[in-house]
Amino acid sequence: MHDATEGGFIAALNEMADASNVGFSVDFVKLPIPPQLKKMAENFNLTREQILATSSTGTLLAAVSPSYAERAIDALSKIGLNAKAVGVFSKSKERLIKFDGEEMQFPQKVDDPYAKIMTKEKI
Repeated sequence: MHDATEGGFIAALNEMADASNVGFSVDFVKLPIPPQLKKMAENFNLTREQILATSSTGTLLAAVSPSYAERAIDALSKIGLNAKAVGVFSKSKERLIKFDGEEMQFPQKVDDPYAKIMTKEKI
């Protein structure tokens, strides 16, 4: 498990893959992006990468065997937590994300846009 605070989803997922010496594939459409973040992205013209790098306090990523994923999601749902399967880890070192049906390289690092938003700098 890894929290998605500093560096958001990008940092957390890359750190998990680095620690486990694996790659992964995720689908942007499956990511639970809160409406507030969607509104911020619209107002501040954030890129998809900046959305993924936004600190997400309270978000945890967990690597779960595919054979247990549905049971884990059901168990978390029963205690009021929103859980989703958003991708898979692989033995391949390749790190991919699917945007609008097209797979591309997952970003290694993107600056968290909060500092710029809070200081009203142009992004």
